[in-house]
Amino acid sequence: MSDTPIAPPHALDMPDAAAAVYDFILAFALPPIAPERVIRGFENRYSLPAGNDDYILYSLAEQTRHGTNVTRFTPPADDAPEGILSKSKLVEDLVHIDFHGDADIAAQRAAALEIAARDALGVDFFKPYGLSVLYADAIEDKSFFNAEKQFVRRLRLNIHLTRTVTLSARAQYFERVAMSRVENVDAHHPPVRS
Repeated sequence: MSDTPIAPPHALDMPDAAAAVYDFILAFALPPIAPERVIRGFENRYSLPAGNDDYILYSLAEQTRHGTNVTRFTPPADDAPEGILSKSKLVEDLVHIDFHGDADIAAQRAAALEIAARDALGVDFFKPYGLSVLYADAIEDKSFFNAEKQFVRRLRLNIHLTRTVTLSARAQYFERVAMSRVENVDAHHPPVRS
């Protein structure tokens, strides 16, 4: 242990929102969609599925920090000299989920995920991942014409999630101080005027 009271950080606990959203899509999309047709956006070297436009693209679009740090100290077990000092922040993630393909199927999948995200179903689903679902926005029509001048059907659902990100470090700890002399500073050491 160094002479400093706090050692460099040794752990960062950051729930994986992308993995949780992927699993959420596979669990609640109706009609079901094959896992290889659920694609994370903003990733290099991922090509869209060949053969048809039936796929779901999801992206972690934005992060917003809420509040200030929360500090916690966990005392050491037994007579260990160090405890754990943790600093946490609350982060809101905005997730875009884009449903491509047949108009009716895309609308059904978007509606199923919207209902689940706005209900205890979504809350219960995301809890084991260390996430909370706040709400889902209304489904938006983001259809467009592609480079080949073909109409591409796309519906978007925005889901708002929160997660707590925690940085931990070992910190020296004590419970008692043994003092040999306690004195009133002003009485024993009066101020001197110059």
